[in-house]
Amino acid sequence: MNSKQYIKTIVEGLEVYFRTFALADNMLHCQTDGVEWIAPSPNGKGPAIVFGTSLDDISEDRVRRLMPDLQNGKIPALWVLSPLFEPKNVRDTLIASGFKDISSKEMPEYGMALDMKSLANISAPNKCVEVKKVTSEADFRLWINVVNTALHGWDLLTIEHYSIWLNRGELSFYLGYINGIPVSTAAAIQNGRTASLEFVSTLVQYRKQGAAYAVCLKTLQALRDKGIRTATLRSSHEGFTLYKKLGFKPYYEQMLLNFQKQQEV
Repeated sequence: MNSKQYIKTIVEGLEVYFRTFALADNMLHCQTDGVEWIAPSPNGKGPAIVFGTSLDDISEDRVRRLMPDLQNGKIPALWVLSPLFEPKNVRDTLIASGFKDISSKEMPEYGMALDMKSLANISAPNKCVEVKKVTSEADFRLWINVVNTALHGWDLLTIEHYSIWLNRGELSFYLGYINGIPVSTAAAIQNGRTASLEFVSTLVQYRKQGAAYAVCLKTLQALRDKGIRTATLRSSHEGFTLYKKLGFKPYYEQMLLNFQKQQEV
């Protein structure tokens, strides 16, 4: 793959990731006027974010037509912009229309990709970390608890709404244990011959012990054994070193914009 192909694959992984949330019965997947997003259903809890646009043209007038839905919260205020957003002046037009770029220049987040062939050169994990594939609802509860605690800080995922994930063939989940205690997680979402690495987390008190590395490596090896050729992810600033160690390479910096609601006078 060349850089453009890797970027396209990373963005496709991002889109599949967000659409996967809509499998839950408390989430909505919406599209209107060339804008695609997910949001919680009424009285529900969950992520609300715009992750795709397919506008033939964009102007302040076009964005102005979206303003009522932005103001009332129907369209989420948070937008993640990828290099594939069309047209190319989306960022500038959105900022001119009341959005703020909230991307961190000091702590950038990257779209990254891994050629599975490079896994052959990866160092072995810490033998003190035991990694198991999640196959039962009981283990999925443990996985959810670690993700909510270590990654989100609140109960974003619940077994009540997300147990459907466990029965999806394109989804796989892994849990890392230290001394029998579940401490680290990862998941993979397959999309043809590619897959994205998601929900990488480790409980604070168990970090820097190789748990995340071991869980990610096990997840990637399982994907490779299934014939997956390329893995992708969107890295937080904190996870960048881990992913580079696993062989991932950065291809673009992710951009986040937030709509600044106008105060009623």
